[in-house]
Amino acid sequence: MLAKIPGLKVSARTSAFHFKGKDTPIPEIARQLGVAFVVEGSVRKSGSQVRITAQLINAADGFHVWSDTFTRELRDIFAVQDEIAGLIAQNLQLRLGESARPAMPVNPEAHGLVLEGRHFWTLRTEAGFTRANEAFERALKIDPQFAPAHAGLADVSAVRAWYGSLGGSFSIRGQLRHATVEAKVALDIDPSLAGAHAAMAVVSYIEHRWADAESQFQRAFQLNSNYAVAYHWHSHLLAAQGRLDEALAELEKSIALDPLSFVTLVIYASQLNFARRYDDVILVTDRALALQSTVIAPLYGARAAAFLGLGRKEEAVAAARVVEREELWWMRWWASEEALYVLAQTGSESEAAKLCEKWGKKLEVDSALHGPMLRALGLFDEALPFLERTPPSMFSRFYYLPIWDGVRDDPRFRQLIARLGCEAEYRTGRETLTRMLRERNTNDAPRIR
Repeated sequence: MLAKIPGLKVSARTSAFHFKGKDTPIPEIARQLGVAFVVEGSVRKSGSQVRITAQLINAADGFHVWSDTFTRELRDIFAVQDEIAGLIAQNLQLRLGESARPAMPVNPEAHGLVLEGRHFWTLRTEAGFTRANEAFERALKIDPQFAPAHAGLADVSAVRAWYGSLGGSFSIRGQLRHATVEAKVALDIDPSLAGAHAAMAVVSYIEHRWADAESQFQRAFQLNSNYAVAYHWHSHLLAAQGRLDEALAELEKSIALDPLSFVTLVIYASQLNFARRYDDVILVTDRALALQSTVIAPLYGARAAAFLGLGRKEEAVAAARVVEREELWWMRWWASEEALYVLAQTGSESEAAKLCEKWGKKLEVDSALHGPMLRALGLFDEALPFLERTPPSMFSRFYYLPIWDGVRDDPRFRQLIARLGCEAEYRTGRETLTRMLRERNTNDAPRIR
C-alpha cells in the first residue's frame, strides 16, 4: 500500500527483507536502501488475531516520528496494512492517491502462500518456479478469488515463456496463454494490480507486439510507480526498440527502488556492456557479487566482455571460463556468445570450439542460440540459418554487441535484420549507441559507485 502513495519512494520487499533478523543500524539500512525514513516493527500471531507494532524512524537522527500498536483479526490484515500506510502518509504529510484500495478481508494462509510464492519466483531457477507455482495454486485452493495468487501464476508463466523464447522454443505458447489467462483473471478481480499488467506486457513483448507491451507497462506504472520489477522488464523492451539510453535509465529506477536485487544488477551490467561502459560493468558486477556469490552466467559474460574491452585479457578469460559452471541453459544463453567470443579473441580458439560443441548438444537442433555462438567463433556462414530464427527477445544483441561489428556491412547481415522485421529498431539502436559513445568521449561519463 505504501508503494501506491504518490510522491513516496518505497524500497522493494526483496531489498527491505535483506535486513530481516539482522542487527543492522537504522542509518546503515537507510544508506543501503537510499531512503530517508525506515518503517520497522514486529508481528505476533495469537489464534485468529495478529498484534502489529509499527514505528516510523527518521534515519538522519534516529528519532521516532510515529509509532503505534494494532490488534486485529488476521482476516483483516489488508485493512490494518492500509491503516498503517495512511498514518505513515499523514506523518510524512503525504496524501493517499486514487489507487488506494478499499479494505478487503483476506485469508491469512492464502496471503502467506503468496508471499512464499513470490520469494521462490525471484530465485529464477526451475525448482524455484515449481515451488512458486505450488504456493500460488495452494493459495487459490483456499481462496479461488485471491487476485494476487492469480497474478503470481501469471508472473511465473510469463518469465518461463521469456526464458523459453530465447531458444526459439515453440513450447512457450502454452505458457504465454496461461500467463494471459491468469493476468486477466487477476485484473477482473482487482483492476489495481500493477503486477498483472506488467505480466501482460511481458507476454506482448515476447510476441513482438511492442505497442501493446508499452501500453501495459505504462498502466502498471500508473497504478504503482514503485513496482521495481516492471522497470526492470521495461528496460528489455526499450533496448529492443533501440532506445538503450532509456533502457539504462529504467534499470537505474529499478535499482533505486530495489538496490539489493541481484538479478536486476546483473541485467544492468549486461546493458552497460551493450553501451560499452566497461569500467561500470566491473563496478556493478563487483556490487552484485558482494550480495551473492552464486555463479550466474550473464554476470560473468558481461564481466568477461568488459575485461576484454579494457584490455585485461587474463581476467577476461578467467571470467569467460566461469560461464561453463552455469547449469541453467536460460541463464547461460545471455553469456555463451560473449564467453566464446572472449576465448576466441584471446588465442583460445580450440577451447572455444570445444565449448561451443558441448553447449550446442544441450540445445534443440534448430535452436536460434546456435547462431550467436557460431558467429562468436567467426563462423558467420554456418550461423546464418540459425539466426533466421532469432526471437524478438534477442534482437537487441544485434544492435550493440561488438561480436557483430565485423559483419554489419555484409549484405547477408542486412538482409537478416530486414527479414527479422527490426530494421527501424536496428537503425535507432546504432544511432543511439553512436551518440552515447560520442557523448562519453566529449564529457566525463557518470560512474556508478
